Amino acid sequence: MRRLIIPALIIGLLLLTSPLGLALERQVPVEESQPSDGGIYDFLSVLIDLSESLTGAVLDESNASLGYLERLGFAVNETSREMLLYRERGVSTRLDEYFPPFIDLYIAMVDVVEGQLKFARYFPMVTDGNSSAYLPALHGVELGMEGVSSARDALNEIAGLSFRTSSGNVTLDTSRLAGNLDEVERLFERYEALLRRYQPPESPLVLYVSDDTPPVGSNVTVYGLARGMGSVTLHMVSPSGSEDIAGVLVRDGSFSRAYTLRELGLYMVFATGYLNGSPVRSNTVEINVTRIPTRIVAGNGSAYIGRPFQVTAVLQDYLGRPIPGEKVFVRIPGGTTTLRTDRLGYLRFNVTSGVEGTLHVVLTYPGSELYAPSRANVSIFFTRYPLRINLVGPERVRVGRNFTVTVNLTPVHPVLIRVLVDNSTYAVVNASAPFNVSVVLSDEGTHTIAAVFSGDSLYAPSRSNVLSVEAVPGPPYLRFVLVVVATVGALLIYRRLSGGKIGGEGITDEELVALLRAEEEGKKRGKRLNEYYRHVYLRLLSRYNLRRSTTPRELLTFVRGEPFEGHLESATDYHERYTYAGRRLTAEEIVDFIRSTANVLLKLFVGDEL
Repeated sequence: MRRLIIPALIIGLLLLTSPLGLALERQVPVEESQPSDGGIYDFLSVLIDLSESLTGAVLDESNASLGYLERLGFAVNETSREMLLYRERGVSTRLDEYFPPFIDLYIAMVDVVEGQLKFARYFPMVTDGNSSAYLPALHGVELGMEGVSSARDALNEIAGLSFRTSSGNVTLDTSRLAGNLDEVERLFERYEALLRRYQPPESPLVLYVSDDTPPVGSNVTVYGLARGMGSVTLHMVSPSGSEDIAGVLVRDGSFSRAYTLRELGLYMVFATGYLNGSPVRSNTVEINVTRIPTRIVAGNGSAYIGRPFQVTAVLQDYLGRPIPGEKVFVRIPGGTTTLRTDRLGYLRFNVTSGVEGTLHVVLTYPGSELYAPSRANVSIFFTRYPLRINLVGPERVRVGRNFTVTVNLTPVHPVLIRVLVDNSTYAVVNASAPFNVSVVLSDEGTHTIAAVFSGDSLYAPSRSNVLSVEAVPGPPYLRFVLVVVATVGALLIYRRLSGGKIGGEGITDEELVALLRAEEEGKKRGKRLNEYYRHVYLRLLSRYNLRRSTTPRELLTFVRGEPFEGHLESATDYHERYTYAGRRLTAEEIVDFIRSTANVLLKLFVGDEL
């Protein structure tokens, strides 16, 4: 099972079972609030559920029991360690009062599972006629029965615990687990009955041990079968040569004695006794005491490039107990350093990376005279930063009308942003702050606008929200009004510029100045033709984000394919004749010029404005 943060689970459960008043107006005054064990109750219920699942797997004779045992052990060990950490900091919790019997329950479950596995391993050998497998199979049965007995004792204590909650005092439901334990006991009784169908070894005095490769400092039980003897003498010879001799009574043909083996190396144990006055010696059992197995528990993680990631690891023995004060080698790309575990077996260090990718860290514990070596691999994935891009713009616009889309982003350096209209690139901007884009939609209907960033060494690729913009045409009668206004305006301008002359000859600038001076005081002067063209010219520069240095002829190259291209080309020709060549325009040419500029404006803006 992956690493569980038990205190976080407890806190989460406490929050889930508390009133939702953390961010709201207080519902109960502090002085009237009552302490609650609801979170602890929920957490311990999870451990009961795990134990039920474990015993269920034992009854099914399934290897799934090992998985449940590992999960239960990790939860118990992690919680015990965190409780120790808080106690050392002077913080006591209600969990301290409830948790001890759950530790006993876990230890008992270890015996149940190991007993079943040992019986399952050796009993097939017994059925095949291997008499030497009889005693280990018998030990599996005895170990399982002892585990059931210890589990019952722990469960009886758990059943008596009372928890204070908002709805009153409650107790844990242990009935299903108690029923499972009864079934497990009957299962081991069946194992024993099956074993009794076969004959034990013919030797009158036979020894076997609970574990022939125990870690140093652990307990080992020596078991034996003795026929016709009331007592035997056990001889335990240590690796250093010292011998422990102890007399043991025989009951119902069997005996046992527990030893704590504190030396590394090979122990030898045998038994002696008298049968009908004659000395008898048992088989000799070798016990190879090894260093205590260890493990380094550390989780993988992720961080943004350039930011430190703290690796937290703990050095434990095989029972999950912390190992303090031991050196651990930490190897990362670029070098190796040495750290020492603290009082709770923890070590912490920071790593960072300037590029995206996985950084591999190897933790190695070289071992000691007492502890075996171990190692762990930690992978930290450093990822690029996300770049949030948000678009803001109108939902409904007029066809051909300029509108503004605001692109909001705050990178630490300029990034290349592509603005897409209907999934086609509309504009490319190198930006380090929010910016605006002027957009014109030529076709009616629904269009999509988005901004995309392809990524760089610091930022991951990202895409903005998608704007859905509906482009609608202007009212038809307004087009008619505009045409009429443009035509009338053209005639008025023509009359103003030509002094009322109807012929094909235009007037000179000098004649125009004289006519204007002759008008009544206060009458507004008419616009010159180049002012009309200049208005259209500046509007187009704004739309296409062009410089003011762009010439009229250069402007024509940017409008290729636009619906107003022909009108602009015609207006430009008249503008160049009138402004640069100094040619006087005829009445028909003036009207055509005004009509051309009006059509450009019509197709660009009127559908949106009017």
